Amino acid sequence: MVANWTREEILLACDLVSRNNWQGLRANTTQVQELSRLLQAAKIHPPETRHRGFRSPSSVQRKTYDIATQHPKYHRKPTRGNQLDAIILFEFLDDTARMQEEASSIRKRIENSIHEIDQK
Repeated sequence: MVANWTREEILLACDLVSRNNWQGLRANTTQVQELSRLLQAAKIHPPETRHRGFRSPSSVQRKTYDIATQHPKYHRKPTRGNQLDAIILFEFLDDTARMQEEASSIRKRIENSIHEIDQK
């Protein structure tokens, strides 16, 4: 079983891309490494659906490029990604500030749930 990227996960990756001038980010960047750790700690997917490289920096890098290559100003061949990548990208393009705010809210909710688990 594979853990497909959820809307919330893609939204968080798209937030990184939007803040990087609509360019994909490399796995060795701080932002990608932080998002990878956050997604790995989140309880979005049950453990049995998580493969060995689940939301690794490399997979987050790939997702940021999947999103960036769907941008209307990108003129080369896009990566494959999934259909939600383009949908969420266009939501960001329509109202970047609102979507960045939604990403911030999702990030805080995940961080709070991780903190609650750590407190138990």
